[in-house]
Amino acid sequence: MNAAPRPRRVLVVEDDAESSAPLAELLEQRGYEPLIAGTLAHAAQALDAAPPDLILLDMGLPDGDGMDLLTRVAARPGRHFVVVLTSDRKLERAVEAMRLGAVDYVTKPLHPGALEAMLTRVGRLLDDADERRALRRELARHGTFEGLVGRSRAMREVYELADRGAPSRLPIFIGGESGTGKELLARAIHRLSPRRGRPFVALNCGAIPSGLAESELFGHERGAFTGAAARREGAFEQAN
Repeated sequence: MNAAPRPRRVLVVEDDAESSAPLAELLEQRGYEPLIAGTLAHAAQALDAAPPDLILLDMGLPDGDGMDLLTRVAARPGRHFVVVLTSDRKLERAVEAMRLGAVDYVTKPLHPGALEAMLTRVGRLLDDADERRALRRELARHGTFEGLVGRSRAMREVYELADRGAPSRLPIFIGGESGTGKELLARAIHRLSPRRGRPFVALNCGAIPSGLAESELFGHERGAFTGAAARREGAFEQAN
């Protein structure tokens, strides 16, 4: 029998009990395991003892600036998820923190609705990271990656690039000779991306007659031209 997965650990770095206590309660209700650190020193000890899945970081702490901890976290290997807690008057600090790698911010005083929305957004990021870790474990055991097979150095570099590029919202160009698995790789990236719940549409542009390209890509309405008996969705609309 498989053991139940451990709850995700959340390190709350906040010296104000009026903020940290309700936040910890909300995290427990959402199934997280909160740990409160009221100082930078305590937070650094917690990081070394058991790296958390998520860090909620206040910028103003009794023994220093939260930005110092964020810089330390950014220097550690692997991906770390940090959300900044900041006041409305100091939003420029949140922007600076996100340049250093923070994934989100919440303004203080903390409102339950804003916290719930943030946890939903960050929860998706954590789910994506878990899935990518599972795929890396699968690769290590079987040398496979979403239908691609191989353990060579070159293939491991391909898997790593796919893993790194998937969370991005930018277009990804995949080049290679016919039959090398470009579409398989594209499907792997789609599954690892935030769009994995939406359709994946594969289109062989070379096989589309020039006169039908516009209709295939953009679709058409009924009666738009001779023979258009019904409305048709183009590839862009199908892929949302």
